[in-house]
Amino acid sequence: AAYPQEGIKVFKATTPRLKYFQETQIAVGALYFGKLSQLLFSMIVTYFPTQARRWWSGLPKRLAKTMANIVAQRFSQAVVTYQIGKVEDEKRRANDISEGENKNAGGEEDETDESSFRIAGRVRHEGASSALTTGLVTAKYSRSDVSLGLSIMLPRTFPLAPPIVEFTEQLNVDKAKARRWQLNITKMLSSSDGSILDAVLDWKGNLDKQFEGIEECPVCYCVVHSVTRALPQKRCTQCGNKFHSACLYKWFESSGNSTCPLCRHLF
Repeated sequence: AAYPQEGIKVFKATTPRLKYFQETQIAVGALYFGKLSQLLFSMIVTYFPTQARRWWSGLPKRLAKTMANIVAQRFSQAVVTYQIGKVEDEKRRANDISEGENKNAGGEEDETDESSFRIAGRVRHEGASSALTTGLVTAKYSRSDVSLGLSIMLPRTFPLAPPIVEFTEQLNVDKAKARRWQLNITKMLSSSDGSILDAVLDWKGNLDKQFEGIEECPVCYCVVHSVTRALPQKRCTQCGNKFHSACLYKWFESSGNSTCPLCRHLF
């Protein structure tokens, strides 16, 4: 409200008409900037959730608690609905493609060794007034005798509180590898402003590549790099392991030398 008030100071409220004009302009200015601030904050928590989380984590404890309550009551519903909406759009797109393929195949079952992938999302309202909102995204990946179920829960203070990633089903999957996949999804959702759908599709893409026989990078434990989208191509001549170029250069910078992260042979 300070800005419009400073702009109005050029008027001298010497008459009731001018005084009314000055007070009205100040009130309108405060309302305008209040609405504008609310709109900008809504856009930040929707499209830049990680940046909003970093800002919130640096607030004093008391202020952070207040902001978490405000976000839960006024902003989380729109943010969660946006994220779930993207998941449901992908689900409908995949169903349309599947129906088209079945029609072209005359309704016959496909006996190939291709992967099966399903994804769904739903918004859940809590409390008597349904003011608090949470979201749940589920996905299932199956191929041959391997099956893996994924669950991502969006808490009521999302995006200030990060999503909770869990595997609900593990059939013929190495537990250590599944744990690495879980950490990779959590890391992606915590360090980038990509959507929940982006993280799930990235996870699926990594699984597809692994079944094609492409080894994961020993540094990030991913086949497809989350930023560059490249495959591991830098091979160590000593141990034979392949790394992403970005992961390797990051290792060189952090370690202060140009050796292999595994066998320490000079690259």
